[in-house]
Amino acid sequence: MKGRDGTVYGEHTLFHDHADEQPFTRTQTGVRIPAGVQEVIVEGRDKRYGYGGGTKTVSLP
Repeated sequence: MKGRDGTVYGEHTLFHDHADEQPFTRTQTGVRIPAGVQEVIVEGRDKRYGYGGGTKTVSLP
């Protein structure tokens, strides 16, 4: 996940294919997002195609 300015706050690496596990979820802890950041952008990436497939902007409480 990253901020609108491109700062990366966290990455989660999946170590095997999840094609047969759809839909699937993962949890990540320990991510520190600075005070004042009101939303983050979540974007997928894979080895073959890189970034792409759309993004999701998430508003923070």
